[in-house]
Amino acid sequence: MKCIGCLIGLLLVVSETIAASDTVVRFCYEEWQPYAYLDSEGKHRGLSIEYIEQKLKKVNINYQFRELPFPLCKQHVISGHFDFILHVDDTDNLQLLNQTIGDWQLTFAVAKNNPISYEQVLNSQGMKVLIARSYSYPEALDKKLKEMSAKVIKVSYYTGEFVALQRLFHRLTVGQAQVMVIDKVWAQQVVSKYQLPIRVFDQVLLSQPQYIGYSESNAELASIVESTLAAGND
Repeated sequence: MKCIGCLIGLLLVVSETIAASDTVVRFCYEEWQPYAYLDSEGKHRGLSIEYIEQKLKKVNINYQFRELPFPLCKQHVISGHFDFILHVDDTDNLQLLNQTIGDWQLTFAVAKNNPISYEQVLNSQGMKVLIARSYSYPEALDKKLKEMSAKVIKVSYYTGEFVALQRLFHRLTVGQAQVMVIDKVWAQQVVSKYQLPIRVFDQVLLSQPQYIGYSESNAELASIVESTLAAGND
């Protein structure tokens, strides 16, 4: 108990020093509902946002969020323009805080009028499959697509723009590809919200925990934020 008290005391001293210095901890993220997004009033919302805000407010650490396309957000963290990026994993070649802030649940999506089943997709050969160009996927997905002899089509899109999302899913409805690899929870929310003619399978192909990433040069601040997020979790 004494050791825990010492750690909490040290954390408070360090966080108070950060607050007193007017340091602002800068986070960026790409829109990923329900974890992080801008609401209709332009406010940052979501499970990850609320979790971070709750922890940092308790120790009076100033912070700010910025919604950006994933490649730009990642580059800004590497260059030092931002301190942290939300929702990355060990495939993104960044340092990671210990706390898990979400799960990337990969599944398949097809056009609504396509009667194919999930099992038929898994057992298919030579299908055209859309995947995002800017994301790093687990090796297990690459292995599965090779087993399917899939003809992979990499596409670029920005989840924060409705027009971009329309164009993305339109590729399925016009038959440019038969299947898309997509995050299940996010896709189900987007399809429901915008009434898109897309069917997202309930089965999860792969699940990958997501973390907060940072550049190795920012290790000192990362240690403080990690301790702050961990405080009160026992």
